Amino acid sequence: MSVEESAETLPCVRCRAPLTFAAEQDFREGSGWWLLFGPLGAIFEGSTRLEVWACESCGHVEFFVPGVG
Repeated sequence: MSVEESAETLPCVRCRAPLTFAAEQDFREGSGWWLLFGPLGAIFEGSTRLEVWACESCGHVEFFVPGVG
């Protein structure tokens, strides 16, 4: 299912308005103290890529694993 198809069928869990695809974002996992070593410190932290969907009606945001569903 493409992003365009999902936008029409994915309702907000709060107000039932359709969710809008906002972006795909990498979220860093870890405590962050490795960043004391600068950008090289990020090597020691993992990251998870997620789709960000938002409701323009109530402001609710949901995250989904890209390509699943």
